[in-house]
Amino acid sequence: MKTCHPRLMPLAIATALAFASPSFAHAANAPARAENAFLSQADAAARSARVSGVDYLLDFTLTGKETFSGTTTLTFDLKDADSPLTVDLDKATIKSLTVNGKTVTPRYNGWFITLAPHDLARGRNTVVVAYERPHSTNGEGLHRRSTPSTAASTRIRTSNRPPRTRCSPCSTSPT
Repeated sequence: MKTCHPRLMPLAIATALAFASPSFAHAANAPARAENAFLSQADAAARSARVSGVDYLLDFTLTGKETFSGTTTLTFDLKDADSPLTVDLDKATIKSLTVNGKTVTPRYNGWFITLAPHDLARGRNTVVVAYERPHSTNGEGLHRRSTPSTAASTRIRTSNRPPRTRCSPCSTSPT
């Protein structure tokens, strides 16, 4: 009998979740996502199996200050509304959250927003998040760079490969 290489185990688990029957992969009693900054491969696969047709409308307010604000309108198709859904957003202050036209109190841990099943619908959903967050300083995300000699030389830029969660809320998962 052959054994699986330990580095292949997460891929095997994600593949099993991606092809599992809906009642297994999306059970309401499935374990909740870990309360940390990382999205596990299993959680990404489970979310990817539930969410499709994702569209974003991004609106940033860039003032040259240490923070920027934005409003993201996220629309997507959801296969079921049986369990919570997470929307990734790193280190932000949420100003408002609307799910399918209803203002809801955000359940946010500094890494992701958890949307309650009773706020979601099977089919098309719309989530609007207004937020503020600091510009990135570590080479990832949306940056602010200024030259001390003149305020006019302030410019806003993004890095070559910005993690989306450091710019705006998102719910897409790596595949």
